[in-house]
Amino acid sequence: MRIVKFSCVALAIALVAACGSNGSAKSSPPTVSTTTVAPLTKAAYVARANAICQRMNRRVNAIADPGNDPAKLVVAFHRIGAYIDSTLVQLRALPAPAGDGPQLSSIYAKVAALRRGMDVYVAALRARDRLAAAAAIRRVNALGNAADAASNKYGLKVCGSS
Repeated sequence: MRIVKFSCVALAIALVAACGSNGSAKSSPPTVSTTTVAPLTKAAYVARANAICQRMNRRVNAIADPGNDPAKLVVAFHRIGAYIDSTLVQLRALPAPAGDGPQLSSIYAKVAALRRGMDVYVAALRARDRLAAAAAIRRVNALGNAADAASNKYGLKVCGSS
């Protein structure tokens, strides 16, 4: 079972999240203030999201190839997971283009499935269960491919690149 950086990058690339708007309320009920963020155009969203993903891809690519060493693979996947999580936070902060929330939510669901798959893979490595690890990494690669395809379809070519 050879794991190379393409798996690491595939895990990290399709990171688009459903946008959120941010509301904040003061403690006094009569004086409630909310902050709404205007939606971005799709072109602006794609440009900003791809820039975020480009920074993440650079960080992922800087991780040394763990080879076949299970302990090094665990460390690498933990670092990649942290990069994915950080990137998702940044992407969620971007206001989605009007009407695109459901599509971005669907992409985010694929990334969430990918993250769960990564955790299963890491657990199999820790248990030194080669069969489970082999099955898990096949699943991770399939989930990464699905997330890549969804990102690319939306126009997030950097986020969906391997």
